[in-house]
Amino acid sequence: MFGVLSVALATACSSNHRRGGEKAEAEVPFESGNLRLALSATGASGALYRLRNARFDVRQDNFGFFSTLFTENDPLSSTLEATLPVGNFFIDVFADDFSQNFSLDKVEGGTTTRVNARLVSPQSQSFSISTNQETFVGYTFETNGEVVEFGQGRLIIDLAVNERNGEPRRTVMETGLDALSGLTLRGTLDAALSNAGIGSVVGEDVYHALIDSYDQSPGRDPGLIHCDNENTNGQPSLNGFPLACPRLEGQQFDNLDSWFPLAFVNRLDLAPSDGAHCGQQRLIFANNQPIGNGRMFIIVEAQIPNPSPECGVSACRPIAEFWSSLATVADDAERGQRLTDAFLVSGTGPIGPFMNAANLGPNGGQIRTNNFNSFPWTLREFHLQAEPAVLPIPTSVAEAPNGALWNDLSGLPQGEACRQSFLESLVNLQSDNLAVLAFPVADECEDAESPNDFFRQDHATHLGSGSGDFINQIDAQVAGTGLNAFDIANRARFAGSCMGCHIESGGANLGRGVSAPFSNDFVQISEFNIQTCAGGGSCFATSDMLNNIFLPHRINVLDNFLQSDPGCSGGGGSADGGAPPPFEPGAGPLLRAAPARGPQRTLGGQPVVEHAH
Repeated sequence: MFGVLSVALATACSSNHRRGGEKAEAEVPFESGNLRLALSATGASGALYRLRNARFDVRQDNFGFFSTLFTENDPLSSTLEATLPVGNFFIDVFADDFSQNFSLDKVEGGTTTRVNARLVSPQSQSFSISTNQETFVGYTFETNGEVVEFGQGRLIIDLAVNERNGEPRRTVMETGLDALSGLTLRGTLDAALSNAGIGSVVGEDVYHALIDSYDQSPGRDPGLIHCDNENTNGQPSLNGFPLACPRLEGQQFDNLDSWFPLAFVNRLDLAPSDGAHCGQQRLIFANNQPIGNGRMFIIVEAQIPNPSPECGVSACRPIAEFWSSLATVADDAERGQRLTDAFLVSGTGPIGPFMNAANLGPNGGQIRTNNFNSFPWTLREFHLQAEPAVLPIPTSVAEAPNGALWNDLSGLPQGEACRQSFLESLVNLQSDNLAVLAFPVADECEDAESPNDFFRQDHATHLGSGSGDFINQIDAQVAGTGLNAFDIANRARFAGSCMGCHIESGGANLGRGVSAPFSNDFVQISEFNIQTCAGGGSCFATSDMLNNIFLPHRINVLDNFLQSDPGCSGGGGSADGGAPPPFEPGAGPLLRAAPARGPQRTLGGQPVVEHAH
């Protein structure tokens, strides 16, 4: 039924396309291995899929070898084949028009239909070619309720198809306006306190504590914490680092009822693989009152306790099943009601309502704010205190070190210890799958806030201002990986700095041919931009970074979890509970001399941290 397209690659930066069984005219003057890309697969439904309008760029890390393979050279071929020299390579897949619009031919019952497909795995991956050895690279596409996976290799990449019903995006995030209607910030904070059995304060008290922290003492309420309560070298500070004080956000004090919801968010991917907790469930709210630049956000990020720790992470399964069930709920109002009940009222199965003051700090979970009223824009973090204090207090920003710590001439007292912490965390920056990068550092290194000044958390600039010794230490640790010290600094900025991920890292070179993606007008979910939801209706628009990297990754994590051994369901069983391994496609080579990876990884492949981004 199918012909075979063979591509013989004899010299660098060139390609010879051959059909059928034709042989290359030139001898290959080096040791080589085979690359075969499978272009077709049969799904569980019996339908045959063929990848169309795609190109694969194959290159060595030093560009000593480069070639491109096109599906359209022979659209009916079942494979693309190439001969590669022995060595290290990258492979990138692109739609042939360089858009994100991939397509498949679906062949069923003698009829061929062109269907849209979305790449849901890393676009760029690394691999090595060795004589007579196979190497794995995987690509996954999602289309019309089915998931198409490219599988194994030398490089040999085969297709497999798994069927999925409904809209998979609904299993990890809901931004539909109708589904969100009726949700309020006041109701959320009141429910969190009520669900924790706290009657001494109400949601408005929590809100006032957040907002008054942007003002100088005495603020609106002298009994609350203010931004000048701590000082370092005579300047307002937090954790020993500068804190802008005061800011216009303090004028939001009486605006609790002006906030509106943007999203329900499922972060089961943050659950540790040992089931220490069940990840996070988040609510995002926006405020556009005409104060300064007229924009502020609050993100309530609840860390969900494991209802049966003896079962391991399998006890978190009710969360996965709840979110998975939403994929086929077409009615926005019904979906919204189910989500509101789970978040504020009833939870799901043995897991109580997600919004609970006990899930918002100090031992996991947090409230973050994204602040635009004053300039520069900045992000801050808060933890609710344990009873009886309860009210939130400002804390340093997790995983976001102060940039000057990268400069070994800065003279900061915590500098030497923090640079050692950075070296120990380099293992978490090794993957070319941007969804699993992270940069946890020691508490004393965490900055007071993450400001948009394009300097304070520009780690590479600070690194380059030092003596060069720290650059040499990083280069020595990453030798042989294709990364250098400045790649590492840029990756740390993207993965750890809030401001880096939101805007300042957009387009940055992260090494090994990987670039940081762009957000959506700074935020990842825009309250100003409305788009059509995947299943119809109106949704708050999400960024390309979410659409192409983070959400597909989280969907795959959820699918992998649901396909794993369900383990026990309370009252005994093994500690691992049948947990799946952390999902981490596209990982690059391990960093030299880096600490070995321990069991404390999340289901999504990130390191486990107390307060996760």
